[in-house]
Amino acid sequence: MPGPPELVFSNQDLVQGRIHNYRHMQERRIVFQLGITYDTPPGKVEAVPTILREVVEAHENVRFDRAHFKEFGPSRRFLEQGIAFAFPSQTLYLAR
Repeated sequence: MPGPPELVFSNQDLVQGRIHNYRHMQERRIVFQLGITYDTPPGKVEAVPTILREVVEAHENVRFDRAHFKEFGPSRRFLEQGIAFAFPSQTLYLAR
């Protein structure tokens, strides 16, 4: 049975860089990005961080750090001009 993969570093890499042993870390941060539709009411948008906190904290051995707004998606400029994007959908036509 093969062992773990072999890691090869040059002497220059070892001298000039930092080596992180992730196996010995006590905590790791995981970043999630999610999207909601533009027609979501403001009150529900404001509830998103609280909902995320509740979902994360429902699990053992995890800690919620923070949630924040990152950016509007690429369709924001079109929305300002009244141009709507179609929702992903599929149409099935049945022949009789």
